Amino acid sequence: MKHTPKIIIVFFLALYCYSVSGQKKNKKNVPNAENIKDTIKKKVVIVPHAYLGHSDFEGGKIKKQKFDSLMKQGISSRDTLGKEYKIIGFTFNYAEKNIYEDVNANLVVMVDYSLEYCKGDTLANTVSNSLYSRTKPGDTIYLDHIMVVKHIGETTEYQADSAAILAKNLVCIITK
Repeated sequence: MKHTPKIIIVFFLALYCYSVSGQKKNKKNVPNAENIKDTIKKKVVIVPHAYLGHSDFEGGKIKKQKFDSLMKQGISSRDTLGKEYKIIGFTFNYAEKNIYEDVNANLVVMVDYSLEYCKGDTLANTVSNSLYSRTKPGDTIYLDHIMVVKHIGETTEYQADSAAILAKNLVCIITK
């Protein structure tokens, strides 16, 4: 009677080992190099990039004169494959550094922010009228929420505005 529990445990252990060894391996669940490559190819997401003017400038430090000339051209967008996108609109955010005097007559550098939504690929007239005379080294321009649509097939027509997607943001830091 003392050996009955041990015999039952050994019996169930042997039964379990037999059932595990008799199972066929499912080859669909076994990862191999071909399955991984197929999965990666299916999940490639192409994000359009935004460029200042008709150049390859994607953001970073830029001289004032070059910024002014490229910004007058507007912004453009294309993906890594070279396909161009039409820009529907974007948010223009200008961080302007200024020097102010506090109540104790100490000079304090502060940043003034202005925000404007611009339709299309160029700045709104309210912004462009004063922007080029105000920009100076140390200012930062953020072009965010850039909405773009792509071509329909190989035609020159674009998708409807309701099919818009976000392009990569663009940050310009003005230098001397």
